[in-house]
Amino acid sequence: MKQTVVGTLVAAIFVVPLTFCATCILTAVPAAIAIWLGERLCTRAMTFYAGSGVVVGAFFCALLFKDIGWLGAAFVLAGCPAGLVYWRLAGRYVGVD
Repeated sequence: MKQTVVGTLVAAIFVVPLTFCATCILTAVPAAIAIWLGERLCTRAMTFYAGSGVVVGAFFCALLFKDIGWLGAAFVLAGCPAGLVYWRLAGRYVGVD
């Protein structure tokens, strides 16, 4: 019982934050490239940002697991709404001063 509690605490204190940081770092670079490209092209297209989210999700899955299998669908399905949220907050105002 005591080992289970200690293992859970170790996971909560070390593993979860490290996984979160690694995920943020690995997805920030391709997302920043997609955002830069959208700004550079001055595109306000919702499909560009949704597609960029899908590509970033698939890229991260391929980078993490070396294969885009059934788990890749979860990353792609998470990337699309993430791209749409970015479009809703900032992408639709590209080029507007």
